[in-house]
Amino acid sequence: MHIEHHEVFPVGPDRLAELFADEEFVRTTNERMRAQNVQIQIADEPSGAFTVSVQRGQSMEHVPEPLRRFAPHGIQLSQVERWEAPAKDGSRSGSVQVGLEGIPVSFDGKMTLRQAGANGSELGLFGDLVARIPLFGGAVERAARPAVTQQ
Repeated sequence: MHIEHHEVFPVGPDRLAELFADEEFVRTTNERMRAQNVQIQIADEPSGAFTVSVQRGQSMEHVPEPLRRFAPHGIQLSQVERWEAPAKDGSRSGSVQVGLEGIPVSFDGKMTLRQAGANGSELGLFGDLVARIPLFGGAVERAARPAVTQQ
């Protein structure tokens, strides 16, 4: 399933990059999605290129129905975002990979971050969500989509 998602934020790209590289912000964002056992690693500083790696669990009650048969005790998700240093205009690009432990579901995509209006920024997410599960792949992809697009 191809995903193209855009979201506008009320802060500029530099500030949003700082937030994406802030461990407390990343933790709060993940906990808002009811994640458990959130582990975060941030490499380098948001003034240049940086990488954010997150591993998190999702209890069974918050796992989408189509995934429950494959993860009867919940899921473990890993996500790695690699942001490039900002361009002269402040825009950035990056890559993101998401995987589910023990379930053949993955997302491989690109991200963009650019100025939107005088004081805002737009985050773009483009990529492919793939569930390699015969007969159930499409339903699993639709159920997993929110985990990829939520910030």
